[in-house]
Amino acid sequence: MENTEKVIISTSTLITSLLCYSYARAARKEAVPYVMVGAFLGTLIGEALAERMSGPINKSVANRIEME
Repeated sequence: MENTEKVIISTSTLITSLLCYSYARAARKEAVPYVMVGAFLGTLIGEALAERMSGPINKSVANRIEME
């Protein structure tokens, strides 16, 4: 796993966790379960984004840029 993939996954996990935390606080609910679910969903979203960004299309574009 490349460093950029880790950054994408970490960022999406943080953002969704914070969104779920703010929702739980606004609804006056216990925040821990919401944050845990938000982190899990953020990880799934981050994995999907990282996979899309490191797919074969983006690698072929990167190879063309390096060749020029």
